[in-house]
Amino acid sequence: MASPDVLSKLRDAASATITRNLKHLGMYGGDGDPAARASSPAKRPTIPAWNIPAKLGAAHRIGKDEERLHVNHHNDLGDAERHAEWSKRMADDLGPGFSTAVGIAHEIQETPPPWLGGRNQPLSEMVMDLHNNAEGVRASRGGRGIDPQHLMDHPLIPSAWARQRSQNYQRGR
Repeated sequence: MASPDVLSKLRDAASATITRNLKHLGMYGGDGDPAARASSPAKRPTIPAWNIPAKLGAAHRIGKDEERLHVNHHNDLGDAERHAEWSKRMADDLGPGFSTAVGIAHEIQETPPPWLGGRNQPLSEMVMDLHNNAEGVRASRGGRGIDPQHLMDHPLIPSAWARQRSQNYQRGR
């Protein structure tokens, strides 16, 4: 069992990442800070903010495209790039606020145990994925490509307990 200190560090890292992502939400139609958007060369969203079903469909299609481009990657640079590119493309086409919300929702959906409908994703992997999603949104806002130097290419695994949980998740247990 992980020590309370290890769990506290993971919780703090997840909290910081989620807080950073949530700064994009609820500020001007859900598409982020208008001042930041005005100074950013990023494109305007192509689907109106009110058309949530169309935006969710587009987000799903973008995710499937990125999965095809980054097959057989888990907890490595390819996985990090997939998350960042997915978030960047969503931010470019659907808005940074929407991209942030979908990325967070996806990670929250993966984390609970199977009996609650999740896949038992370890918190350390959720932190990695949220960090890379945020980098994709930042790249979109800055009108730039994804910088691999800013990606987290492996989860924070501070103990044998977390390592075992990660291995079990990878095996689908």
